Amino acid sequence: MLFRSPIPSGAILNEIMPNPGTDYWTLDGAGWTGDTYNEYIEIYNMGPTGIDISDWIIKKDGSGNLTIDDTEETENVPPGGHILLVCNDSYAEQTGPNITGFRSGHSGTWNNLNNDEVRTISLHDDLGQLRDQVVMLPPRGGSYESDHPYYRNPDGGSWVYASSSSEKSPTGYGPTVTSTVTATPVPVPTAVITPPPVTDFLRN
Repeated sequence: MLFRSPIPSGAILNEIMPNPGTDYWTLDGAGWTGDTYNEYIEIYNMGPTGIDISDWIIKKDGSGNLTIDDTEETENVPPGGHILLVCNDSYAEQTGPNITGFRSGHSGTWNNLNNDEVRTISLHDDLGQLRDQVVMLPPRGGSYESDHPYYRNPDGGSWVYASSSSEKSPTGYGPTVTSTVTATPVPVPTAVITPPPVTDFLRN
């Protein structure tokens, strides 16, 4: 399977779900699983510094401008950080059970990814410059399988097509969770000191 992309740097396309079979858009993960709600694109910062991707644009086949919202999170995506864009952003900036982290909001037109066609997905910065691009080819069966994403393996690496649905791993921005460990006091044994025999020096 052939993928073509510019030499990636900074913020790049990292995972694309063309044919979802899971609810990625609601708060409880029990909503409709259709493409027009649940197709998603994940962006990854592979650079050494934070990057502002607010107002960046995603296009399909050169059209369908999807503009990333300007938020505190999109203004500074840290090195190794992810931004997740789900087709329906009704619950943007909130988490869900089938994703890791939060989803980012967006505006503009999102053209659905037909499940049996070659698609070119491109990422452009706020000046319109091309930052990353991938040509997605349907698998040998002729159609994208349900919940089988295209993704870079590892993050920022070469594009692959998932061999099973268990490989999906949509990751969005979110606060760093610091684990708080509460120390449990450990009982300290009380030392029992046996005094030495008392010698009556007055009798010696």
